[in-house]
Amino acid sequence: MAEHEELNKIDITTYIENFLKTVKKFWLAMLIGTGLIAAAFYIYGWFKYVPMYESQATISVNTDASNLVSGGTIGKEQVKESFPYILQSQYMKNLVMDELELSYFPATVSLETKEIADFFVMKVVSADPQTSYDVLISILDNCPKASVYTLGKISLDVLDTSGVATNPINYLDKRSGLMSGLFVGAFLCCGLAFLYTLTNHTIQKDEDLKKYLSVSCLASLPQITF
Repeated sequence: MAEHEELNKIDITTYIENFLKTVKKFWLAMLIGTGLIAAAFYIYGWFKYVPMYESQATISVNTDASNLVSGGTIGKEQVKESFPYILQSQYMKNLVMDELELSYFPATVSLETKEIADFFVMKVVSADPQTSYDVLISILDNCPKASVYTLGKISLDVLDTSGVATNPINYLDKRSGLMSGLFVGAFLCCGLAFLYTLTNHTIQKDEDLKKYLSVSCLASLPQITF
C-alpha cells in the first residue's frame, strides 16, 4: 500500500514537471491566446453596451373620500397595493402608446413606495432620454383614467420631476470586461496546456520506456551543451 502511494506521488510530481515544461515551451502562444480572448471580451462588451436613461417623479396619490369600489371605501393601504399594478398594466401601456403614437412600449416602469411619507417615486427607464421623460409625463397624465376601475376617482400631486436625463444610469465597465477576458483566457490556455501534458507520451526519461513501450533502458546519452 505504501509503495502504491509512493508511485502515485511520483506520477503527480511528473505531471506537474511536464506541465511546467509545456508552459515554458508554449508560453508565447499562451500569452497571445490570452490577449486575444481578453480583446474579444472587451470588444463584445463595447458592442453589447446600451446606455439606459432614467426619468423619475415624486408623486402623491389623492383619492376621493366618496369613492366606493367593490362595496368599500378606498384607503391608503389599497392605494399602495394597487397603484404599482396599475402603472405596469397593459391598459396603461396602451394609453401611453396611443398618446405618443408608438407601436410598442419602449420603457420599463417601476414604483418605489416611501413608508415614512405618503408618496411614491415613479421611475421610467429607456434607451433614449427624451423617450423616458415623455413616457413618464404620459403616465402621469393617464393615471386618473387608468385607475378609475380599480381606485375610483383619484388625482396626482407631482412633488418633483427629474426632467430629461443627461447621463446614463449604467456605465461601460471596461476594466471589468478586460479582467474577465484575461481570467477566462488564462484559464483556457492553462487547460489546453494541461490537456497537452496528459496526452503527450514523449519519452523523456528511462522509466517512460518501460511505461509506454514495455522495454528496459540499456543505456542513455546525456545532452551536453558547450
